[in-house]
Amino acid sequence: MTAPDELLQALAAERAALAALVAVLEREQVLLAAGEAEPIEEIAREKEQAVHRAEGLGAARARLAARPDQAQGEAAAQAWRALLGEAQRARSLNEANGRLIAVQAGFVHARLASLVGTVAGAGYGPAGPIPPSGPARVLGAA
Repeated sequence: MTAPDELLQALAAERAALAALVAVLEREQVLLAAGEAEPIEEIAREKEQAVHRAEGLGAARARLAARPDQAQGEAAAQAWRALLGEAQRARSLNEANGRLIAVQAGFVHARLASLVGTVAGAGYGPAGPIPPSGPARVLGAA
């Protein structure tokens, strides 16, 4: 195998690893949008493995590309552009998934706050309003 072929194979392997990461991120997005929390833990493990694989292949590709016998021809440039496109796709999906997680965390926080508020005196019981259970501060007083 010639040196340029090695570089092209390394670029293709890294792109394939990023494509696998994209597939995991797409599955994660479907689960997040559906509000299914249980499979997310497994997806997180798969995502971590996919990221580590892509990082390892990226490091190997970088070492290979740094060798003086590596020609930087049009085929390598095309493979590099394809790799960058896949990396951008993974980044965009990951950012979108992060936004979905933030929205869901906001919902959970609001639900918890309403439950805590009910327990702390913001609700009604059989005898009427539930008094606050903790120390109170009068508004306008220090």
